[in-house]
Amino acid sequence: MKKVFAFVAAALACASVNADGYKLANPVGEDGRYIVKWDCAKGEFAASNDFEPGETFVFAVDVTGTTWEEELKSPATPGSTRCMAANIWSNYGPKKDATNRLKQIEGNVYGATFNMQQMWEDADPSLKGKLTAKDTIMYAFGQLFMYAYDAQGNDGVEWYVDAQEVKAEGSDCFFVTLPSTGKSDPVFYTDDFEEKIFSYSLPGYAAPCVM
Repeated sequence: MKKVFAFVAAALACASVNADGYKLANPVGEDGRYIVKWDCAKGEFAASNDFEPGETFVFAVDVTGTTWEEELKSPATPGSTRCMAANIWSNYGPKKDATNRLKQIEGNVYGATFNMQQMWEDADPSLKGKLTAKDTIMYAFGQLFMYAYDAQGNDGVEWYVDAQEVKAEGSDCFFVTLPSTGKSDPVFYTDDFEEKIFSYSLPGYAAPCVM
């Protein structure tokens, strides 16, 4: 019995260590969920996730203190650069996998410019009009992982490395939007800007802080 108890205790301890290893340095909002909105003017996270599904914002994650922080420094392929990626799905389904790649904002902070309405409608055209209907809320769930790109711009040198679901301790999901009041920002594409995320041209998805 003592051996069984010791084994269970050790397993729980390892689970705790692993969970702590992927705890983001993002601030936690009053709702208990991670704040993912980045304020480009101030160079810091916003006070809250004060955006609707149809509003454009800069999504960001801070991996300081996580297992990823060290792993990012050691790509498996010589000469390549590791970066973070975010696989996000919601109560309205997933977005396109091509919008997973993030770019470094500063230090251990990685992000991208998102418009959830545009991204989700592109993945599922049947959602058109639903995400900006009054009081619509999007509950987002997230999984972070690493990818790597080389000097030639090949962005799949490594993919889906060390994938882990992330959410603040005790929370039900990654983050939540404000209820929609019908706001729907102008459509933009990845390649509308001088700073690009590789060669993509997708709606509602661009490099961080380009707008």
